[in-house]
Amino acid sequence: MKSSAALSLAFVVLSPLVCSAADMWAEKLFPNPKQCAFSEGGISYDVDQKKFAIWGPFPKVVSDSLNAIGKKISKSCKQGENPDLDFVQSGTFFGNEYYKFTIPLYSLSGGNCVTEFYYSFTFREKAKVVHDNILKITGKDLRILPGSGSTQIDDDGWIADYGNYSTYTCSMMEY
Repeated sequence: MKSSAALSLAFVVLSPLVCSAADMWAEKLFPNPKQCAFSEGGISYDVDQKKFAIWGPFPKVVSDSLNAIGKKISKSCKQGENPDLDFVQSGTFFGNEYYKFTIPLYSLSGGNCVTEFYYSFTFREKAKVVHDNILKITGKDLRILPGSGSTQIDDDGWIADYGNYSTYTCSMMEY
């Protein structure tokens, strides 16, 4: 019995994304998910350097964790393209477990490609569950849109329901 408890504790201590500050990078980046201006820095993916561009006062464990994810990516980008950069990586966002996130990417050499500047987190829960958890933790009442609905709203951040999954999107674009 003691050895299984020790083994479980060792897994938690040694696993980089379990119960660590690195798992909370999204909450540090967007502490106000409704008006999601950067307050703690930012993150994007630099196609030319094949790594995340991370700025701001993130703890080293956050930067290291994201850079470990970034090393697994092989993405290209050419002028006129607007590809998504999705990461199948789990984490938490204000009481909700996401299984995928999307971030902006850019390439300044050999294509001058810059994607639309938005972040998106995908959850297995319905939008109402994601909404209620965010409201409970932050006090922010985000709008829920149907998955095929318009995103022309006043808020920077919103939740969309797609039936068996939902997304939180933080857009830095003007509509």
